[in-house]
Amino acid sequence: MPTRALFFLLILALWSEGSQAACGSRAAWVWSGRPASEVAKFDVAYIYQGNVVGERFQRRGLSPYPAPVAEVVPVVRLVATNGLLPTAAHVAKVARGIAGSWESHGKLVKTVQLDHDAPTRRLGQYADLLVAVKNELAGRYRLSITGLADWVTSGQEADVVRLHEIADEVVIQLYDDRQAVAGFDRVARRLLGLAPKAALGVLPEMILPDEVCASPVLGRVVAFDLKRERRENF
Repeated sequence: MPTRALFFLLILALWSEGSQAACGSRAAWVWSGRPASEVAKFDVAYIYQGNVVGERFQRRGLSPYPAPVAEVVPVVRLVATNGLLPTAAHVAKVARGIAGSWESHGKLVKTVQLDHDAPTRRLGQYADLLVAVKNELAGRYRLSITGLADWVTSGQEADVVRLHEIADEVVIQLYDDRQAVAGFDRVARRLLGLAPKAALGVLPEMILPDEVCASPVLGRVVAFDLKRERRENF
């Protein structure tokens, strides 16, 4: 069998195994550089839409279209300028606009997600922004955010709990770039013991412990679709 064919079979096997290992998840982040046709393999696609930088929006990723997927979660990355994040009003305006664009193509959008690697020492400030963003959304869309494993291992417990109380979903990423964080299973267990609800982000090949998958606290598990030549840097 040609080498190229073997490579694609290996990638497909890793994805299939990872989907089963990650608590049977059929949700995934779809970042830049992915062809629109590949979204169909997911039930829920978290689709990167671009960056909010100050009062500007830099559109990237897949443009809204009639995607063959049950639910779309538009993802917007927040970028700080001179240490300041965009205003809540602008973030909510961008999120509503993108969500509406997907809806105009007949797609179900219940949630919008903000992607921001807030420093662990500044979780309180980030939480304040999220309160304002959620107020601006006014119940039209659920608010989801991504989170770092370091928030769970090094952050103040009160800050971690507060973030989970504010956002409708906090997806703690158990990986850093293309590698699982050390002791990711312990991070998952600690999170499940802290938060009233929890969601996890994984790489396709990561295997979560059975007790994590069975936890009544655990909501969605989202896999990061890595089938591409490179990861876009931000």
